[in-house]
Amino acid sequence: NRNDSIEKFGEEMTEIIKEAFECDFANFFICDEKVLIPVAHIGYPPDLQNISIKRIEIDESQPWEVVKACLSKKERYVENLQEYEPLSFNRDLYRKYNLRELYTIPLITKNELHGVIQVATSSKNVLPNEKRRILSSISEEIAAGIAKIKAEEEMKRVLEEERRFKMDTSHYFFNPITIAKGYLHLAMEEAPDECKKKIESAYHAITRVEKVVKNVTQRGEIRE
Repeated sequence: NRNDSIEKFGEEMTEIIKEAFECDFANFFICDEKVLIPVAHIGYPPDLQNISIKRIEIDESQPWEVVKACLSKKERYVENLQEYEPLSFNRDLYRKYNLRELYTIPLITKNELHGVIQVATSSKNVLPNEKRRILSSISEEIAAGIAKIKAEEEMKRVLEEERRFKMDTSHYFFNPITIAKGYLHLAMEEAPDECKKKIESAYHAITRVEKVVKNVTQRGEIRE
């Protein structure tokens, strides 16, 4: 995929799915431990969006099809939402928008669940078995795309932490080292000859420490 964030990827996927499969609504959730997080959606009017597009705890007590698909790691198909008892508390809204079919697909690759794609249709559009089969067949590719972006985001996070560590370490060590070297340089100029050798040895020791710190912060190597 060409996207550099899961949000952009989700937006692109929902747009493509809505157009290609001629469904009225599409949404995309990401699994984050025990929570489903909405990433992208398309076609939802505000009142339907308010009840459908939200963070949902992944718990067996939840009536939502996205949660059931996550827990079972299997596709779920509702032929007529207006008569579907587990979601009957939303029946008025389903009737308002003439919603009929609801198809929910877990996004799994290498046995790891990454999220859920869900599509819904009204009575003017149908979602026959052939369309559902095709959508199911591409779900692993979508999951692989999510996994790739997650890996890239994790790599960026690690690199940023390393950069900040090096910057903080550099600041923490180099300021006192610079001050100490300055004091020793002045002391060497003012000290009697018999003391200069000891001061010079201390100066060289600090310089060696400085080189080690530079190698750690700049190259990640513990050496002079």
